[in-house]
Amino acid sequence: MPKKRKTNRRRAPKKRPKKHTDKPAPLLLRLLFWPYYLLRHLSRTWHPVLRKTTRFAGAAATLTLFLGLAFATLYAFRSTPYDLTQVREMPGRNIILDRSRKEIGRMHGENRQIIPLSEVAKVFEDALLAREDKRFHRHFGVDPFGIARSLLENIKRGGMAQGGSTITMQLARNSFDLESPTLKSAGLDSRLIELDRKFLEIAVAFRIEAQYSKDEILEAYINRIFWGHSFRGVETASQNYFGKPAKNLTLSEAAMLAGIIRGPNAFTPFRYPDRAKRERDSTLDSMVRFGFLTEGEAEAAKKEPLRIQKPTTAQTGWTLNIIRAELEDILSKKNLSNGGLTIVTTLRWSMRAMMRSS
Repeated sequence: MPKKRKTNRRRAPKKRPKKHTDKPAPLLLRLLFWPYYLLRHLSRTWHPVLRKTTRFAGAAATLTLFLGLAFATLYAFRSTPYDLTQVREMPGRNIILDRSRKEIGRMHGENRQIIPLSEVAKVFEDALLAREDKRFHRHFGVDPFGIARSLLENIKRGGMAQGGSTITMQLARNSFDLESPTLKSAGLDSRLIELDRKFLEIAVAFRIEAQYSKDEILEAYINRIFWGHSFRGVETASQNYFGKPAKNLTLSEAAMLAGIIRGPNAFTPFRYPDRAKRERDSTLDSMVRFGFLTEGEAEAAKKEPLRIQKPTTAQTGWTLNIIRAELEDILSKKNLSNGGLTIVTTLRWSMRAMMRSS
């Protein structure tokens, strides 16, 4: 048999599997997303499935964190033009005095009497916190738990997120016009405009918390907030609804005032006493739930009738009409409309009262 010739063919070497090597990312990218690249380094020896899952989750979390920081920076920058001194600047009506410094009446401006927090009954402060912001003394302007709860409730109802605002956020909303005219003129959906306003409200709330103490924030809030009709501030509301200063409010009265804040015209005791009573009872229940009251104290307060005084009409005598006309000639309309002025006249009001009674 013929012999097989030997050939010089060499067997092809077996291909070895290539080792996985990560290409180094640019330095700037590694600095920006350092948590992800740290996780990527730590997981290089893990099981492939676990490694890929962990890296994907890490990338998503890092990207979310980065976008969140960018978002926060944007709204922090947008909140800087707002002058926070306006938070505590709340001029009331112009006070008209006679020559002996007795008050004749009030006109122009907002119907507000500013008082310090120490001049408000402690039960009202407790009722307010239980109703509006039970974690007021523990947060820094925003309550994540309250916002999360509000989001879940509104998702269930199929609407935009409403509620969840802290007292500081409400103060920001009531002190400044936070609605963007640019977004409004662009014709965007009202829900997007509301969401933008909410984020800006949060940013301003953080600034307020950084500048003012909790007592200063609470004092500004109770003097600024609207309580229905033309009443601004707790002192004006207490005087007009109950005929007494805010420092003398009972538990039942304090709970009612705190209860109607969310809808002061819808729950006004002048027109809807049953609604006002329902809001009072709801506030008392919240005070029990959060440890401000015992159940016995709340039940006793619920049994008290709401003694609401009759609405008073503004003083519009011929004397004030003359003073108003004189002021409009002397002062600018801006000064008059802003209010907060104390105007001493040369009138002798006691003599006028005697002539009127005779």
